[in-house]
Amino acid sequence: MFGWFRSSPPINNGDFKINIDQKGITINGKKKFSLPVDLKKLIKIFGSPRAAMFETDRENKEFLEEMHGKNTVTNRVNYAWDLLGVYCYTLNGKKVGCFGIRTAETLKTAYPHSPRAAFRGVVTINGEHWLNAIKRGEDCEVFLNLNSLGYSIIAEYTDDEISPSVRGEQDFKGIEIQR
Repeated sequence: MFGWFRSSPPINNGDFKINIDQKGITINGKKKFSLPVDLKKLIKIFGSPRAAMFETDRENKEFLEEMHGKNTVTNRVNYAWDLLGVYCYTLNGKKVGCFGIRTAETLKTAYPHSPRAAFRGVVTINGEHWLNAIKRGEDCEVFLNLNSLGYSIIAEYTDDEISPSVRGEQDFKGIEIQR
């Protein structure tokens, strides 16, 4: 009634844990969601985000609707939890189709809608450190794409000239998960 029983959002202090598995995305071993997910559920888990709205020209709208279905692009809004280092994308302002984790600290790797801080915790894919898992993905020139567990998990490079085999966590802008 007064919010007394509401849990507090995670803190980006290094103890924050995200695991991606066939059942969904688990936060700190307790809170779980699957994609697509209603934005309200993420707000209950992470607190209030910052919104970045996008104008969608006809060409981009047609492209996105070819991928996601007719009349799905009505109100493109990306949300960022600046202090946590996580973000998400919506096509209608409400239903989240892509969840992301910013891994790199440098400002040159950030987009205007990116969280202002990088994620400082541990990300695993099916219990394995994300970097080890993602390196088994397909090299797509500017990112690695791992199709696993019913998800497409993408890790975008900060510099596409570095060999994927020697990349470390800071050599990726972030991780994005979508169905």
